[in-house]
Amino acid sequence: MKGEKFNVHMTEEVGGNTWYRGTLKGKTVWIHSSHLEQRTITKTSRVGQLKNNKVNISKTLDNNSKTVSTKPYMNSVYYIKQQAKQGSALYYLISTKPSSTEGTIGWVKSTDVKTYTHKHMNKKAKTFYLKGKGVAYNRAWGGTENLVYASLKSMKDEKFNVHMTETVGNNTWYRGTLKGKTVWIHSSHLK
Repeated sequence: MKGEKFNVHMTEEVGGNTWYRGTLKGKTVWIHSSHLEQRTITKTSRVGQLKNNKVNISKTLDNNSKTVSTKPYMNSVYYIKQQAKQGSALYYLISTKPSSTEGTIGWVKSTDVKTYTHKHMNKKAKTFYLKGKGVAYNRAWGGTENLVYASLKSMKDEKFNVHMTETVGNNTWYRGTLKGKTVWIHSSHLK
């Protein structure tokens, strides 16, 4: 029954041991604390990319959860706004939107996804000019599936009107309008 949910409704101590009473498969039972793992779900703010197409994406954190094929989700950046600690394992809830309730795809082990911290800095308007190198994405720190412009070489010295600034890890990304499209460009490609 590894990974089964155990809903506790009473806790008692016998000697120095903690026992929990709850419902398991329709029966009321007592289980010693050493035989249980607690799941703690907390907020976070990260972005991530799946490491390979063999990663398991589970719809829920339950042991018998449905899994989702990884192939359609490769080479793209996902928002991570919720994490779950269960025993020694850490899981992230990946989403296509910066939300833990909208656009969610499923849970992945933290070891199966490359992540960075994600912080919204400000919405101050700024004007930059392209250096003529790099790429533009539809999400900060995008993957190949997030490409809007695969090369900015021909756009050297084009004006880039910024309306949002975010950091991904130690990198600064700017969102703005370029040739009528909303894109994210890394700070090193702008002047």
